[in-house]
Amino acid sequence: MTLLVVLTLGLLTIAAANAVSPRLRVPPALLLVAVGVLAGLSGLVPSLALDPEVELAVLLPALLYAAAASMPATVFRREFTTVKSLSLVLVVVTALVLGLLFWWLIPGLGFGWGVALGAALAPTDSVTPGIARAAGLRGRVLSLVQGEMLLSGASALFLVRTVMFSAAVSFEFWLTVGQFFRAVFLAVLAGVLAGRLMLWLRSLVFKPAVSTVFSFATPFLASIPAELLGASGLVAAVTAGLATGRGALNWLNAQQRISDEHTWHAVEIVLEGAIFLLLGLQLPHIIAEVQHENASLGLAMLVSVVGFVTLLLVRINFMQPVLRSMDRRLHRDVQRRVRVETRRQSLPGDKVHPRWESRLRRWFADIAYQSAEPLGRNSGFLIAWAGVRGALSLAAVHTLPETMPHRGMATLVAFTIVLLSLLVQGLTLPLAARRLAAPRDLEAQQQQAQRLVAYLEEAASEPAAAHPGQATARTDPRYAALARARDEGGFDIEVLDAALRRLDAGELAEAAGH
Repeated sequence: MTLLVVLTLGLLTIAAANAVSPRLRVPPALLLVAVGVLAGLSGLVPSLALDPEVELAVLLPALLYAAAASMPATVFRREFTTVKSLSLVLVVVTALVLGLLFWWLIPGLGFGWGVALGAALAPTDSVTPGIARAAGLRGRVLSLVQGEMLLSGASALFLVRTVMFSAAVSFEFWLTVGQFFRAVFLAVLAGVLAGRLMLWLRSLVFKPAVSTVFSFATPFLASIPAELLGASGLVAAVTAGLATGRGALNWLNAQQRISDEHTWHAVEIVLEGAIFLLLGLQLPHIIAEVQHENASLGLAMLVSVVGFVTLLLVRINFMQPVLRSMDRRLHRDVQRRVRVETRRQSLPGDKVHPRWESRLRRWFADIAYQSAEPLGRNSGFLIAWAGVRGALSLAAVHTLPETMPHRGMATLVAFTIVLLSLLVQGLTLPLAARRLAAPRDLEAQQQQAQRLVAYLEEAASEPAAAHPGQATARTDPRYAALARARDEGGFDIEVLDAALRRLDAGELAEAAGH
């Protein structure tokens, strides 16, 4: 009965925090951590601890799947080069810099364990996109923040496990690199297969609620085989989410997609809220562990503050070469586009294969997308500042072995840095966004919306083609046209989403009429 009361109070607290968060202009995660800390220190709530394996194997795959399914695959593809830099290179750089710092500040820790702690603090958390979106970030800045979050956690956990493995046996660089690429390949393969298999299966189901229940199994159908093969279950879950998001328009009807959207959003609220509520409840246990080691709480606070400032400085400075690289790629692609267009105009129309013509249109649309919203120094700062740390970092620290020197202090340092990140970055990001974010071109979006409406009306006269394997053939050809427009990338995602909502509303009204 006590556990049932705690669960009920926890759900009510999560719902209340998300309800009052917009009015207070405070991220729900920070409110829940504060409530958890107060409840834990008061002694009124029994000691509860979230098993890190449960978080890494159950909660995070579900959260990352939901986030990936809601991220347009076209945007992820366009930003993938930069996302790789943020989620791979930046994670390694952050781990090494923090590792040196912790090695220097914590006597007896050792450089290897310092790198492991730095790697645990390197990834951004699953709440980052929500905080960034609530702060007013939009467009490419939000896309990069979300893309980094999807992959940085898997990179950091691989680095933590590599450090732990090298502490037990001799470290071989090329063997580790080979294992990394093998793990990524198997994870992507498992994710794609799971995502497509579940889309096909759900297309045979007519009840939206049952279809959504099937979707609950998708992240685990991807992550479990990946883990058994020695790959990353988190990458597999992300890949399954991207595959689901890309194929949902072709395989699922409006009722199924809307049911997925609302149900998974509620699941995200509950899971993220539970993680941060339990995170706050763990503080008394962490302090007791530090005191058991006879470690200095003052030193832990000093290391935490210096580590947090260093973490921010590394991110901010790393963005400068990333932005310069993006500018060089865009300049090179613009020059190549001029040469390709000149060459194409000199050829007869029937000399260009339709498939290559479609690829060229997509490539031209990618260049136009990047040219329409170039990222400058202000955007780079916002991307760096939006990289909030959270429960993933503490879960990664908890996977470190009991034999690690100063493990209690390392856990307290990670907890304090997470708290500082939520407090400082989470509260100041809205102000930074208002001052630094580029204004949205509403007129250009309106023109795009008008062009898309005309494009869909033209497609309405075409005969509809059912997707292979779909149980019920969609009779409105505008869905197929919308999918083509999305894949070719000629329209902003917000414009496409608005058009899809209008089509779905019409389909739901028609279904209700029957």
